[in-house]
Amino acid sequence: MFSKSQDGIPIGPISQLMSAVSPIPGLKFIISLINIIPFDLIESIPHFETSTYVQLVFALTIPNIYVYSVTFASGFIHSIKLIEHYYEEMCRCISSANFDHSSLVRDNVHDLKVRLRLNQTLKKVALEYGGLSYRIARAEHIHNECMKKDVPGILSRLWPSLIYASTATGSTFAMYKKEVEFYCGKQLPIVNLGFYASSEGFFGCLASISTDEYFLLPNIAFYEFIKEDDIHQAGIVYIDKSFCILVRKKFFENTTHGVKY
Repeated sequence: MFSKSQDGIPIGPISQLMSAVSPIPGLKFIISLINIIPFDLIESIPHFETSTYVQLVFALTIPNIYVYSVTFASGFIHSIKLIEHYYEEMCRCISSANFDHSSLVRDNVHDLKVRLRLNQTLKKVALEYGGLSYRIARAEHIHNECMKKDVPGILSRLWPSLIYASTATGSTFAMYKKEVEFYCGKQLPIVNLGFYASSEGFFGCLASISTDEYFLLPNIAFYEFIKEDDIHQAGIVYIDKSFCILVRKKFFENTTHGVKY
């Protein structure tokens, strides 16, 4: 879910677009059918951190998660750090099926009807796996694994059924890769984000699930290729002068083979 300004304007990465506006009619209804938590229940928690916490508690309640996917590596890491920070409260929420054990929920969800619905939904989800006895055993397992702070692979230990984890680890997100690998461990494959994009358009598609490299899409936008050695050259900016952005057409025939851009 997007965090929001005081005026209710959604703020956050484009990956959370669906929580702000749905371009496809009925999409929110479809999401509610396939999600663990009904979409309107998630929308009733506007506080970003609390909403993320609640969704993680539901995910932790279920043992057979097969894919752990967060679009951007920074968000991927943040979600796991939330588990590391709040795991004791999360375990109490799961074992009792009661979100009143969460300081985030107590501080940011003041509607008692929303809290009651959260508790009922959590209890219903856990009931599929065995009810109270399952919740207690599951909470104990989560607590024991989260205590092993210096042991890599917390994701595969929390959810042994995981097939792979997915997040953006290439290009500008390469700085996060080692930390992502630590949380995944050696046994859990990491699949890079399938596309490379910005608000201007999609620039590339993943070359392979075993690489961080992308195939450039040459017909999507205009590109300017800057030599890697020239990236750090500082441009001169003058005070009280106006500047415009120049978009240059430089295609592949203008580049030099063997030079990094």
